[in-house]
Amino acid sequence: MQRRRILGIIPTARLRLSDEDLVRGLAARVVTALRDAIAGRPADKRPLAVGLIGALGQLPTVFSFDEAACHSSELEGLVDRAIPPITGMRQVIDAVHGAIQANDTGPYST
Repeated sequence: MQRRRILGIIPTARLRLSDEDLVRGLAARVVTALRDAIAGRPADKRPLAVGLIGALGQLPTVFSFDEAACHSSELEGLVDRAIPPITGMRQVIDAVHGAIQANDTGPYST
């Protein structure tokens, strides 16, 4: 935890992951679990759940955009069989995407 002051007055605490090797190792486990599940091999459930959340959130640290697009149908199948919080997250993401598309009225809108 890093303590500091905003504007030199307001005390704040900033949480940071300080063990970079641990973070890299956990990230590798997440990616491995996701790739194993896509390939139909057994996967560790907890890292798989984190990987699905990362893939749903389109985090390029989990999967590049190209790799996620390449495996989109497999990822959808894994999400369909996932635990309720992950399927709920997909429903929220789908609702947000639908709202964005509904508000897209012009040819240059994003």
